[in-house]
Amino acid sequence: VRHGKATIEPDLLAQRVIERLNDTAYRDTNLVVREFVTRINNNDRRALTWRLKLWDDTERRLRERRQPTVDLEKKRQDEFA
Repeated sequence: VRHGKATIEPDLLAQRVIERLNDTAYRDTNLVVREFVTRINNNDRRALTWRLKLWDDTERRLRERRQPTVDLEKKRQDEFA
């Protein structure tokens, strides 16, 4: 995967370049051209300490993602009983 970053001004010209180059063939692949969006440093999961940050907002998770552990031996006995 390769990437590049270009600064084009004015904004109208930049939008035209994006529209013209996006999805064009280049070296056996199609380009993906889009506007660059800067990441917010205090919300970047690539930061080493992101897991240590407290969540001060409402919990949005409706249920636990992980499935409960299953006793495979008991399940096998029940299937062949």
